[in-house]
Amino acid sequence: MNFQRRFRLLSLTLAPITLLYAIYFILLNQWVYPHYNVFSARTLIKSRYNREAIPKIVDYLIIGDSSALYSLNPKEISPLSFSASNLAASVYSSYKTLKSLNQIVITRGIIIGQTFTQKHYQEDLWEIMVPTNQLHLSEIVDMFCLHSTRSCSFNQKLFLTTKYYFSKFYLTSHSFNEFIEFLKTFLESDNEKKIHYFEEFITKNNGHYASPSSSLTNHQELISSWGKSFKKNINGTPSSELFYLSKVIEYAKEHHVALYFIGAPLAPLPELAQSYPVYRQQVSEFLSKINLQGLKFISPDETNYHMNINDFVDINHLHQDSAKKFTKIVVKSLNEHQ
Repeated sequence: MNFQRRFRLLSLTLAPITLLYAIYFILLNQWVYPHYNVFSARTLIKSRYNREAIPKIVDYLIIGDSSALYSLNPKEISPLSFSASNLAASVYSSYKTLKSLNQIVITRGIIIGQTFTQKHYQEDLWEIMVPTNQLHLSEIVDMFCLHSTRSCSFNQKLFLTTKYYFSKFYLTSHSFNEFIEFLKTFLESDNEKKIHYFEEFITKNNGHYASPSSSLTNHQELISSWGKSFKKNINGTPSSELFYLSKVIEYAKEHHVALYFIGAPLAPLPELAQSYPVYRQQVSEFLSKINLQGLKFISPDETNYHMNINDFVDINHLHQDSAKKFTKIVVKSLNEHQ
């Protein structure tokens, strides 16, 4: 009798909690992340393009993270009688890229634009990619600790598994804050129009996306939110990124296509002038750990020469007009390297 009472009391306590969590989960899963959260909605649209709409045969393929997504417009390469598509995406790792390469025939070259900043692996991956079901647990494990000589330890797997499911089931402070923000403003939202715009722009520009023209004005806010990524040591980047990047290099050699690494454009802010060279040097040292034979570098000095503060919407993302400008500079450098 005592047991039955306790069980009933427990059931009555858990039932409303379970119901509230179910409502919370369904709203986040069916509405907030796919539609209301602009960044995650755009990421989902881009991932769908990469999966379903990218051509099966292309002359040049652009890969990497959001610095390449925002900076390189394939339409500026296509007028040269070459087809080009942009496979780059926010937090699109070398691992995901390598899986996609097997589905595409590339005839001339692969262009890589990747920053290797810790923000991708510490924030964006867990706050966007996992909650929107774009990465499975096995992929997370491979991304963080698989490389040529060893695999994950039990403790690493346990840590990643726990973090993965907390993120996947929206049990993080980020998901909770997104939910609260949604409840506050969903009646005022015009996100459906934005999402339609994202879809149309990405499809029309062969996988490229950039924000409409606007100037980088609030320097201090951007330095505090984005600039810290370029002040941190990039050693926190998973070593597996190098392993899979080396596989991309091997792929290029086997298929006899050229391979280019583009230095990400960075906003010329005096406050970060001392951080950028240190960051560039760290990227160089990071990449030097693998065999880079055959990889051609287009350095920041070449590409940043014609870029000014008004070309940027934040620290390392260009707007639409400046992406066209930057791509033309890169195309000129590609021609000089051939």
